[in-house]
Amino acid sequence: MNPQQGGERGVGQAVDPLTGRPAPQQTTPRRARFPWAALIVAVLAAAALVMAVIAVTRPTPAAIPASPPITTTPAPAPVSITSAVATSGTSPTQVVSLSIPAKTLAVGTTFAIKAFGVQNATAATAVIFQIHLGTTNTIGDPIVSSSGEAVAANGGIAADGMLTIRTTGSGGTTTAGILNTITNGATTSSTTTTQTVDTTADNFLTLSVSTSAGVQTIEIAAISVVKDKGD
Repeated sequence: MNPQQGGERGVGQAVDPLTGRPAPQQTTPRRARFPWAALIVAVLAAAALVMAVIAVTRPTPAAIPASPPITTTPAPAPVSITSAVATSGTSPTQVVSLSIPAKTLAVGTTFAIKAFGVQNATAATAVIFQIHLGTTNTIGDPIVSSSGEAVAANGGIAADGMLTIRTTGSGGTTTAGILNTITNGATTSSTTTTQTVDTTADNFLTLSVSTSAGVQTIEIAAISVVKDKGD
Protein backbone atom coordinates (compact mmCIF):
# COMPACT_ATOMS: atom_id res chain seq x y z
CA MET A 1 0.00 0.00 0.00
CA ASN A 2 1.23 3.40 -0.88
CA PRO A 3 1.93 5.34 2.24
CA GLN A 4 0.80 8.40 0.41
CA GLN A 5 -2.59 6.90 -0.04
CA GLY A 6 -2.67 6.27 3.64
CA GLY A 7 -1.81 9.89 4.11
CA GLU A 8 -4.64 10.92 1.87
CA ARG A 9 -7.02 8.93 4.02
CA GLY A 10 -5.89 10.96 6.96
CA VAL A 11 -3.27 10.66 9.55
CA GLY A 12 -4.09 8.19 12.27
CA GLN A 13 -7.01 6.60 10.37
CA ALA A 14 -7.10 2.81 10.80
CA VAL A 15 -6.89 0.60 7.62
CA ASP A 16 -8.53 -2.77 7.19
CA PRO A 17 -5.56 -5.16 6.53
CA LEU A 18 -7.63 -7.39 4.27
CA THR A 19 -9.22 -4.85 2.02
CA GLY A 20 -6.80 -1.97 2.44
CA ARG A 21 -9.77 0.27 2.97
CA PRO A 22 -10.24 2.53 5.92
CA ALA A 23 -11.76 0.63 8.79
CA PRO A 24 -15.04 2.01 10.03
CA GLN A 25 -14.56 4.18 13.10
CA GLN A 26 -15.89 2.83 16.39
CA THR A 27 -18.08 5.30 18.20
CA THR A 28 -18.05 5.41 21.99
CA PRO A 29 -21.47 4.22 23.24
CA ARG A 30 -23.44 6.77 25.25
CA ARG A 31 -24.11 6.02 28.90
CA ALA A 32 -27.80 5.30 29.45
CA ARG A 33 -29.68 7.89 31.55
CA PHE A 34 -31.17 6.69 34.85
CA PRO A 35 -35.03 6.85 34.73
CA TRP A 36 -35.49 9.22 37.70
CA ALA A 37 -38.96 10.30 36.65
CA ALA A 38 -40.19 6.72 36.48
CA LEU A 39 -38.65 5.98 39.88
CA ILE A 40 -40.38 8.98 41.51
CA VAL A 41 -43.72 7.96 40.03
CA ALA A 42 -43.25 4.41 41.30
CA VAL A 43 -42.33 5.62 44.82
CA LEU A 44 -45.36 7.89 45.00
CA ALA A 45 -47.64 5.10 43.81
CA ALA A 46 -46.20 2.75 46.45
CA ALA A 47 -46.70 5.38 49.19
CA ALA A 48 -50.31 5.92 48.13
CA LEU A 49 -50.89 2.17 48.23
CA VAL A 50 -49.41 1.91 51.74
CA MET A 51 -51.61 4.77 53.01
CA ALA A 52 -54.67 3.15 51.47
CA VAL A 53 -53.88 -0.16 53.19
CA ILE A 54 -53.38 1.60 56.55
CA ALA A 55 -56.66 3.47 56.17
CA VAL A 56 -58.52 0.24 55.48
CA THR A 57 -56.92 -1.87 58.21
CA ARG A 58 -56.71 0.76 60.99
CA PRO A 59 -59.69 0.50 63.39
CA THR A 60 -62.08 3.40 63.33
CA PRO A 61 -61.59 5.47 66.51
CA ALA A 62 -64.57 5.68 68.81
CA ALA A 63 -66.55 8.83 68.34
CA ILE A 64 -65.82 11.46 70.96
CA PRO A 65 -69.08 12.27 72.71
CA ALA A 66 -70.13 15.86 72.37
CA SER A 67 -69.87 17.92 75.52
CA PRO A 68 -73.26 18.59 77.05
CA PRO A 69 -74.44 22.15 76.59
CA ILE A 70 -73.71 24.45 79.48
CA THR A 71 -76.95 25.43 81.07
CA THR A 72 -77.47 28.10 83.63
CA THR A 73 -80.57 28.71 85.68
CA PRO A 74 -81.85 32.19 84.94
CA ALA A 75 -82.38 34.61 87.79
CA PRO A 76 -85.93 34.79 89.10
CA ALA A 77 -88.05 37.24 87.16
CA PRO A 78 -89.16 40.37 89.04
CA VAL A 79 -92.54 40.18 90.74
CA SER A 80 -94.96 42.98 91.59
CA ILE A 81 -98.51 43.37 92.81
CA THR A 82 -101.20 44.29 90.32
CA SER A 83 -103.85 45.22 92.88
CA ALA A 84 -103.72 46.94 96.24
CA VAL A 85 -103.09 44.97 99.42
CA ALA A 86 -104.79 46.37 102.55
CA THR A 87 -103.85 45.43 106.10
CA SER A 88 -105.08 46.36 109.55
CA GLY A 89 -103.85 45.32 112.93
CA THR A 90 -100.47 44.28 114.19
CA SER A 91 -100.46 40.87 112.53
CA PRO A 92 -98.29 41.11 109.38
CA THR A 93 -99.89 40.66 105.97
CA GLN A 94 -97.89 39.22 103.08
CA VAL A 95 -97.68 41.83 100.32
CA VAL A 96 -95.43 40.35 97.62
CA SER A 97 -93.31 37.20 97.34
CA LEU A 98 -90.54 36.07 94.99
CA SER A 99 -89.93 32.34 94.40
CA ILE A 100 -86.23 31.37 94.37
CA PRO A 101 -85.45 27.86 93.03
CA ALA A 102 -82.98 25.67 94.94
CA LYS A 103 -79.27 26.14 94.24
CA THR A 104 -79.74 29.37 92.30
CA LEU A 105 -78.54 31.65 95.06
CA ALA A 106 -74.84 32.49 94.86
CA VAL A 107 -72.49 34.59 96.93
CA GLY A 108 -73.28 38.20 96.10
CA THR A 109 -76.77 37.63 94.71
CA THR A 110 -78.66 40.78 95.67
CA PHE A 111 -82.37 41.66 95.68
CA ALA A 112 -84.21 44.97 95.85
CA ILE A 113 -87.52 45.14 97.73
CA LYS A 114 -89.71 48.22 97.30
CA ALA A 115 -93.23 49.26 98.33
CA PHE A 116 -95.43 52.34 98.63
CA GLY A 117 -98.54 52.59 100.81
CA VAL A 118 -101.14 55.02 102.11
CA GLN A 119 -102.62 55.19 105.61
CA ASN A 120 -106.36 55.78 106.01
CA ALA A 121 -107.90 58.52 108.14
CA THR A 122 -106.59 56.91 111.33
CA ALA A 123 -102.97 57.69 112.15
CA ALA A 124 -100.65 54.85 113.14
CA THR A 125 -97.80 55.02 115.57
CA ALA A 126 -95.99 52.37 113.57
CA VAL A 127 -96.35 50.92 110.12
CA ILE A 128 -93.89 48.04 110.06
CA PHE A 129 -92.36 46.43 106.98
CA GLN A 130 -90.58 43.10 107.29
CA ILE A 131 -88.40 41.13 104.87
CA HIS A 132 -88.68 37.35 105.19
CA LEU A 133 -86.57 34.63 103.58
CA GLY A 134 -87.45 30.96 104.00
CA THR A 135 -89.00 27.85 102.55
CA THR A 136 -92.69 28.16 103.49
CA ASN A 137 -93.74 31.30 101.55
CA THR A 138 -95.53 32.67 104.61
CA ILE A 139 -95.00 35.37 107.21
CA GLY A 140 -93.70 32.53 109.37
CA ASP A 141 -90.46 32.49 107.35
CA PRO A 142 -87.49 33.97 109.22
CA ILE A 143 -87.40 37.78 109.35
CA VAL A 144 -84.11 39.09 107.95
CA SER A 145 -84.93 42.79 108.40
CA SER A 146 -87.68 44.90 109.94
CA SER A 147 -88.34 48.64 110.17
CA GLY A 148 -91.29 50.74 111.34
CA GLU A 149 -92.33 54.39 111.16
CA ALA A 150 -95.23 56.43 112.52
CA VAL A 151 -97.63 57.57 109.81
CA ALA A 152 -100.11 60.42 110.05
CA ALA A 153 -103.72 60.11 108.96
CA ASN A 154 -103.92 59.95 105.17
CA GLY A 155 -100.14 59.94 105.07
CA GLY A 156 -97.98 57.98 102.66
CA ILE A 157 -95.07 55.68 103.39
CA ALA A 158 -92.43 54.08 101.18
CA ALA A 159 -90.21 51.11 101.98
CA ASP A 160 -86.88 50.47 100.30
CA GLY A 161 -84.95 47.31 101.21
CA MET A 162 -82.06 45.21 99.97
CA LEU A 163 -80.89 41.67 100.68
CA THR A 164 -77.55 40.06 99.76
CA ILE A 165 -76.37 36.46 99.98
CA ARG A 166 -73.10 36.24 101.91
CA THR A 167 -72.47 32.47 101.87
CA THR A 168 -74.23 29.47 100.34
CA GLY A 169 -75.06 25.90 101.31
CA SER A 170 -77.38 24.35 103.87
CA GLY A 171 -75.96 26.79 106.42
CA GLY A 172 -75.72 29.80 104.12
CA THR A 173 -76.00 33.36 105.38
CA THR A 174 -77.68 36.53 104.19
CA THR A 175 -77.77 40.16 105.28
CA ALA A 176 -80.53 42.69 104.68
CA GLY A 177 -81.71 46.16 105.57
CA ILE A 178 -84.82 48.26 105.01
CA LEU A 179 -85.55 52.00 104.99
CA ASN A 180 -88.97 53.61 105.55
CA THR A 181 -89.77 57.14 104.38
CA ILE A 182 -93.05 58.91 105.19
CA THR A 183 -94.80 61.83 103.50
CA ASN A 184 -93.11 64.58 105.50
CA GLY A 185 -89.69 63.20 104.65
CA ALA A 186 -88.91 61.52 107.97
CA THR A 187 -87.08 58.23 107.66
CA THR A 188 -86.41 55.21 109.77
CA SER A 189 -84.03 52.44 108.80
CA SER A 190 -83.14 49.12 110.32
CA THR A 191 -79.61 48.06 111.07
CA THR A 192 -78.49 45.32 108.70
CA THR A 193 -78.76 41.90 110.25
CA THR A 194 -77.33 38.52 109.29
CA GLN A 195 -79.52 35.41 109.17
CA THR A 196 -79.04 31.83 108.01
CA VAL A 197 -80.55 30.48 104.80
CA ASP A 198 -80.47 27.04 103.17
CA THR A 199 -79.59 27.86 99.57
CA THR A 200 -79.86 24.19 98.58
CA ALA A 201 -83.64 24.35 99.08
CA ASP A 202 -86.41 26.28 97.36
CA ASN A 203 -86.82 29.66 99.06
CA PHE A 204 -89.21 32.60 99.04
CA LEU A 205 -88.30 36.22 99.55
CA THR A 206 -91.32 37.99 101.03
CA LEU A 207 -92.31 41.50 102.09
CA SER A 208 -94.98 41.87 104.77
CA VAL A 209 -96.58 44.91 106.42
CA SER A 210 -98.58 45.64 109.57
CA THR A 211 -99.98 48.77 111.16
CA SER A 212 -100.59 49.72 114.78
CA ALA A 213 -103.92 51.36 113.96
CA GLY A 214 -106.24 52.12 111.07
CA VAL A 215 -105.72 50.58 107.65
CA GLN A 216 -102.53 50.65 105.60
CA THR A 217 -103.03 50.02 101.89
CA ILE A 218 -100.01 49.04 99.82
CA GLU A 219 -100.55 50.33 96.30
CA ILE A 220 -97.20 49.39 94.77
CA ALA A 221 -94.77 46.62 95.72
CA ALA A 222 -92.07 44.76 93.82
CA ILE A 223 -89.07 42.49 94.31
CA SER A 224 -86.33 42.20 91.71
CA VAL A 225 -82.80 40.82 91.31
CA VAL A 226 -80.24 43.61 91.03
CA LYS A 227 -77.19 41.30 90.91
CA ASP A 228 -77.29 37.72 89.75
CA LYS A 229 -74.60 35.03 90.12
CA GLY A 230 -73.62 35.59 86.46
CA ASP A 231 -73.17 39.36 86.78
